[in-house]
Amino acid sequence: MNGRRAEPRLPLCTATTIALCVGLQAYRFLFEPPLNQFTLSGLFVIYGHQYWRLVTSALFHGGFVHILFNMMSMAAIGSSLEHSIGTVQLFFSVAWLIILCSCFSVAVSWFLTMVVFYDPAYLKQQSVGFSGVIFALCVVDIYKSSSSTRSLFGFVEV
Repeated sequence: MNGRRAEPRLPLCTATTIALCVGLQAYRFLFEPPLNQFTLSGLFVIYGHQYWRLVTSALFHGGFVHILFNMMSMAAIGSSLEHSIGTVQLFFSVAWLIILCSCFSVAVSWFLTMVVFYDPAYLKQQSVGFSGVIFALCVVDIYKSSSSTRSLFGFVEV
């Protein structure tokens, strides 16, 4: 091995997810399509039947810092989880969580509009990003972990 340490590589599903999100963000920066074509909005999903938004909203991001932090989190959590559950299971988990988190967001916006506040502003709210999926993956990772503590950004054990 010539005395050199092998560089750690990201597992396949984690690397593919990051590449897809970064590629779509690059497309957005290069060709400047309106971001509101891809955002999640209860109004567009429920009444406009624009179901693609359930997926596209998770893959697009609001800006450079947004995608940077989301993909750094995905690299850490995705790698850990992929090593423990496998590539195929992580792939299906990410796909399922994208849809589940988006449906939950739409359901909450509908509930706030129709039941709690009677204000259509909640249905009109638009969102993008992978944060919901990352938090769900973090919960799965913690559940699968044998450790009783977790490191918070490498600074604090919780």
